[in-house]
Amino acid sequence: MIHRTSSKTAGKASAARPDRILYHCCTLTALPAIRETGLDPARSKSSQQAVYLASSIDAAANYCYFSLDPAWHVILAVNLAHLPQDQLGPDDYELRDWLADRCYHEQWSDCTWQQSLRRCGQLVCRAVISPENLVIVGAFHSGVDFDISKLQGGPIRLLEASNFGDGLLLDKIPR
Repeated sequence: MIHRTSSKTAGKASAARPDRILYHCCTLTALPAIRETGLDPARSKSSQQAVYLASSIDAAANYCYFSLDPAWHVILAVNLAHLPQDQLGPDDYELRDWLADRCYHEQWSDCTWQQSLRRCGQLVCRAVISPENLVIVGAFHSGVDFDISKLQGGPIRLLEASNFGDGLLLDKIPR
């Protein structure tokens, strides 16, 4: 089950490693566009025009709350080694809270993406994340129970997913 704790209480994230897997939550209806163009910062609703990535599935899933309508959500995973490190930055949302809660006097914008990942477990990417580097690792319906189900048969490479309706997930989610 998703634990709705913020990254502020989740403890320190482990140090950034090149083989580190990061996660992003999106709605099922967004998958066709993501399959075509990848995770595109230009389509982001964020203040930074960036793709937000988290070091845990639960942290990524928390962002389904920004969508007011109950919907199927999927968790996408990407390897940190596949991201252009010169296009990574600190997370303006969680890192700001993390610093304030600990009475740090530095600004979130003065931190590196490595510090952001280590401290709050999140960072942003300002470059398009290619669909070739994305896999679907889990799914849940935000209006039902918020249980994240791992997909039967393991992750689905985004480019290999051919059906983006509820059937894509319903056939793969154990009951």
